[in-house]
Amino acid sequence: YYALHQIGDPNIPQFQHSVIGPIYIYPEPIADFILSKDSVCENENLSIIYNAINPDNNVPGITTPQVIDSSGWTITDPHGNITNYPNWGSNNINIILDTSGIWYFQLTVKSNSGCYSTKIDSVQVFTLPQANFTIIPDSTCLGTNPIFDGSFSSSNPSISGNSGPIVYWNWNFNSTPINNQTNGGPISQTFYSSGSKNISLLVVDQLGCEDSISKKLIIEDSLV
Repeated sequence: YYALHQIGDPNIPQFQHSVIGPIYIYPEPIADFILSKDSVCENENLSIIYNAINPDNNVPGITTPQVIDSSGWTITDPHGNITNYPNWGSNNINIILDTSGIWYFQLTVKSNSGCYSTKIDSVQVFTLPQANFTIIPDSTCLGTNPIFDGSFSSSNPSISGNSGPIVYWNWNFNSTPINNQTNGGPISQTFYSSGSKNISLLVVDQLGCEDSISKKLIIEDSLV
């Protein structure tokens, strides 16, 4: 582009002076990144793939190569806490999201001509279910059938960001698995050796978020 600059008295032509000079409009860079998922569970890893694009270098009159010379990241967590990451640059990032709610990610890139571009995207982080169960009794004898009840597990419906009801209860009775139960029980199991037994329960909710818990069961030798 060219600009016309005139000075002097518009009523006296001999005291007028004009200057024409170029104005350079530099192309902007394009801030861009890709999130590996648009929703995750608490404590799950999220990958952020840097995908920013250098300015167009085919603009007539612009002879200096245009490149991105700085990149700045900002993350806002669900509580509104803002953290700047000026040193991430053009690297791909892996981050653990440890709080349920909406997380916001912002990338700002600057070219060597001082032009800026910004992109903002968000991810929903879902609350984990809470696995829990009872053992009745928690100490018993060989050949008896203790009762395990996983219905005490909770999907945290009162917490913002809850992902849905529990759909699977996966038991492990001292290395004997019983998976994909569609309710929490009660369920019984017979043990044929004495000692301390490790009992674990993993619950899976509607969106695949998981939680697990382990407890001990003592199996005593049968009385003779």
